[in-house]
Parts: sequence; structure tokens; C-alpha cells
Amino acid sequence: MGNKDLAEKNLLQYKDVFSDIVNVNLFGGRHYISANELSREPGELITKSSSDNKLKQLQMDVPMKCIKKYNTRFFVCLENQSDINNIMPVRDMGYQHAKYMEQVRTIKEANRQQQAYPSPITKGIHDTQKLDPVITLVLNYSQKEWKKPRCLNDMLEFPEDMKCELEPWIPSYSVCVINLASQSEMTICQYQSDFKYIVRYLSCGNDRRKLDEYFQTTEFQLDHP
Repeated sequence: MGNKDLAEKNLLQYKDVFSDIVNVNLFGGRHYISANELSREPGELITKSSSDNKLKQLQMDVPMKCIKKYNTRFFVCLENQSDINNIMPVRDMGYQHAKYMEQVRTIKEANRQQQAYPSPITKGIHDTQKLDPVITLVLNYSQKEWKKPRCLNDMLEFPEDMKCELEPWIPSYSVCVINLASQSEMTICQYQSDFKYIVRYLSCGNDRRKLDEYFQTTEFQLDHP
């Protein structure tokens, strides 16, 4: 992992920065999540392959859990991408599957310890036992607009004579990509943390005049230099 990737990942681990990004991009700038409602989650997920029964490792960039009042919870993972990754929909499916299965295993183990198995046992968990939502936001730091692939169908090659019949049966699994360099002025102004300087810098693109003006006129007040 390069120094730039490590710097991006390190900055997002600060809870005030993480909550700022989530509030702007998920909640339209509304201060819905505060830093003290976040807790860090392990970035490594260990899964077992059903085909060969071998353990495999999934590496997530910066995942966190948000716990709101009444113990309502959800998970958000921020993925840093300096270049467009053309297998991102499949990668994200892996993250999501692993995180949901982790919750299923936890619930099943609690049921086993309490001898409170669902009926019939084939259900896996009780109908009243729900999973916490898992959301991935892909932060695109590139000056290139991330156009494709943004969903699973962008990666699939259908037989021409069967496409109309097959396509409706395949869920178009979409990834949530945030093109930071092309965010609107209104959106950029909603950032409150150090991340606002990064988004503003990216919005200048490769325009030397804009960049010079940005550095000459901006008074940087950094919480995490």
C-alpha cells in the first residue's frame, strides 16, 4: 500500500472526519451522526469458502459501526480509490456478504447458548431477529469521473440472443461511488472537518491558477495535520 493510500486511510480513521463524510454524502449535510456515536470495526474479515472450505481474508479500508438511541445500529465502510477499480461491484458484494454473515453467526450463536432455536430449524434465525444495515461508500479521489462499472451488470457479458431473458433475473448490484472532484459547490461547503480541504483541492483539478489561488487564499486550520 502506497504512502498516499495510507494517508487517506489514516485520515478517515478519525471519527470526526468519518462522521463528516457520512453526514454530507448520506444525509445531505444534516448532522445526523456524531463522532461519539461511532466505534471502529476490524478492517479484516475472515471468511470460509464454501467451495474448498479454506479460510480467506477480506481487507476493508475504514469500517465503523454507528449506534444511535434505542440501540439502533448500522455499519458504514469507506473505501478509498485513487483509480477506478473495474471489479468494485464484486469486491463490495464480498464485503457486504461477509459483514451480514458475521451478524448471522453472532445471532445463531446467541440462540444456541440460550437453547432458543427457531422453528423449523431450517430458518436459521428467528423471524423477529433482524440484521443491521451495511453501507459502503467508495470515495473516488481521481480526477476521472467514475462512470463504469457502477453495478454488477456493467461487468457481465450476456449472450446477445438471451440478454433480454437473462438480465431481469440478475440483481443489478450497485456500488455507491462519490466522485469527490466533481462535487457541487453546495456539497463542498457542507464539509466541516479537515476533509473539506481535500475535496476543495480536488475540485481545482489540474488548473494551476485555481490551485495557486486556493493555497494563497485559504487559511488552513487543521485538526489532524
